[in-house]
Amino acid sequence: MAAAGNATAAADKSMTFEVQGQKYVLPPPSLTKPLNSGAEASGLLDTWPAHASCRTVPDSQVLLTKDSRLVVIDDESAGRPNLLPKPKFLEQLEGYLKRELKSHNVTEVAASTIRLQIHREVFEYLIEAFKTYKPLLAAIKREYEMMIAHLRDEIRRLEPMKEMLWTLSQECDQKIMAIRAEEKDEMRQLRSLNLGLREKIDKMHEQQHDLEQQVETLKAELTDMQQRYRDEADSRKLLVADMNELRSQQEDMSIFKKAADSEDSGEDPVQLRIGLNQAKKSQADLIDRITRMEADYSDVVPRRQFETVSAQFASMEEEYGNYKRDTDKLIDEHRPEWERCGEYISGGADRWKELSQGKRSDELVDIILQEMSGLTTGEAQMLEGLGYDEKVPKFLQHGTPVNNRRMTKRDARIHIREIWDARKREKDEQVAAYETGDAKPLTPMGDFVDSLFRQIYGIEQIRVEWAYSFYDALQRYAQDERCQQFFSVLMGTMSEEVYWDDMRTLGRLLDAFKTKDPSGSGLLDKTEFAEVMREFFPGRNDDKFQELTDVAAQELDTDGSAKLEFDKLFMTDDEGEFGAFLKDVKKLLHDEKEKYIAEMRKELVDISADKLTPDDCIRAFGIVDPSLDPTKQEEYLRWIFNVPNKEEDYRKAGPLDVDTVCDRMLNGPIKRMGKRL
Repeated sequence: MAAAGNATAAADKSMTFEVQGQKYVLPPPSLTKPLNSGAEASGLLDTWPAHASCRTVPDSQVLLTKDSRLVVIDDESAGRPNLLPKPKFLEQLEGYLKRELKSHNVTEVAASTIRLQIHREVFEYLIEAFKTYKPLLAAIKREYEMMIAHLRDEIRRLEPMKEMLWTLSQECDQKIMAIRAEEKDEMRQLRSLNLGLREKIDKMHEQQHDLEQQVETLKAELTDMQQRYRDEADSRKLLVADMNELRSQQEDMSIFKKAADSEDSGEDPVQLRIGLNQAKKSQADLIDRITRMEADYSDVVPRRQFETVSAQFASMEEEYGNYKRDTDKLIDEHRPEWERCGEYISGGADRWKELSQGKRSDELVDIILQEMSGLTTGEAQMLEGLGYDEKVPKFLQHGTPVNNRRMTKRDARIHIREIWDARKREKDEQVAAYETGDAKPLTPMGDFVDSLFRQIYGIEQIRVEWAYSFYDALQRYAQDERCQQFFSVLMGTMSEEVYWDDMRTLGRLLDAFKTKDPSGSGLLDKTEFAEVMREFFPGRNDDKFQELTDVAAQELDTDGSAKLEFDKLFMTDDEGEFGAFLKDVKKLLHDEKEKYIAEMRKELVDISADKLTPDDCIRAFGIVDPSLDPTKQEEYLRWIFNVPNKEEDYRKAGPLDVDTVCDRMLNGPIKRMGKRL
């Protein structure tokens, strides 16, 4: 018995289980054995409740708490008395299960490896207690264990697949972002193509309008010609009638004269009278017949003239029909469905209808760009005053809120043109004052705009409103090249000489065209036009000059053999906007400037990658542009390092980084003077 007791104690001591690397000691099996050894041997259990076999009372319930958790509540926890005693073995198993769950802090009903292991051990005890059903219960448990092990293996096998799916998801996201970037570039290209097609449609509309005017003119001329023919026919009828009357009178006189002679000769007067009446009757019939013919054919024109006019009209009508079909086709293929924008604009279709009513296509594009950039039309009714600080431009110095007049882009561009025109008059007066020795420096642009607005708007409140509205419009239409350039000049980030240098260059180009035309006719053929461009921009590719020549011919709407009226290429509209030719010329100048600055950047980086001094820039200028004279070089450096006062030594200016130097060069009156070494 002692040996058996020791074996039992050893067996009880060695039973442990491990969950997630942590070992747990099981209670001795003797604690869970049934009290009745006979039941253990036969596999029979106590009937419970013994006196109430027809009904059962559950001793535990699974309840859902307020925080959505499942908990197990038994009679003891719920405070209900246990009226029907349980079998001892069942109480031992339940007590062990509760203690283990509570000791491992897994009382909450949820998926847990520890809870599974505890219930597995309890189930093993229960299997051991059921000797009769032990093989069946063990087989059921083994099947569950096999399935759980299989599912765990499946989970471990699918873990790499999960990582691979995450990697594939990241790669797909990157590809989607790349495709979106490509689509954005494609949309930009399509927008540019759309603008070109719209310009072509506008030109075809103008041609169609001209043809319609020609048709109306020809119709008016044809109507006038028919009226002249009718007037001439009526005059001819009257003349014929007068001639017939005179002829009748003459014939009557001749008849009377013959009658008188016949009386002298002895002829019968009665017969003569009868003959006279017959002759008059025949004459009346002939006159009536002639009158009817003239009335029937009074509106008839000569066949040759009719055929000529008909051929011209048929040709013009056919040409008009072709233009109309082409125009309708272009409109159908390329006109945007502006109504769809209402689905994406804040406020929906009603607000888009209000914004787009009466607007041209370019104005609609501006509205969409403003919506995309957050500058929504109609949101700011009042503009905050910027105060009276010296950093605030003089024409904006005001302390209270100002009414926003919502200046349109066209009005803003017209104001810019008027300001530049007034500024040019001031510069001309300054040049004249230099000759008399009474010259004064130019007024700063902010002060000049303030003075000009005071002249235009006499009432102070109106002047302030228009000044702030103009300032607001320059910011809202920053995507417009002319608005952006003038705003930069006004804020001092761009030199005013950039604008004047472009104007002087275009003026010299016009003088070169005039020099090529000694006759003063204002006309040059394409070969002469390209020669002027080649001489004015030496060292460029000939294909570029041919392209500029074609652009000029297209702008002037001339055919291949016609000469180019170059004076019209230098005309601007009421907003001061140039045509396509001068825009391409300005782009050529800008590209040349960017190339020059790129060469300077390379040399500056080689000299110093950190900070640059004026002496470093002088070295770079000596390499890239050795023909630059010292006076011009000093002007460049004073602008780059912001030393406008000529009494200050610009060489002592503080160092700047490479990006700042190149940005100042791009916004300054800087250009190449000669070839590099």
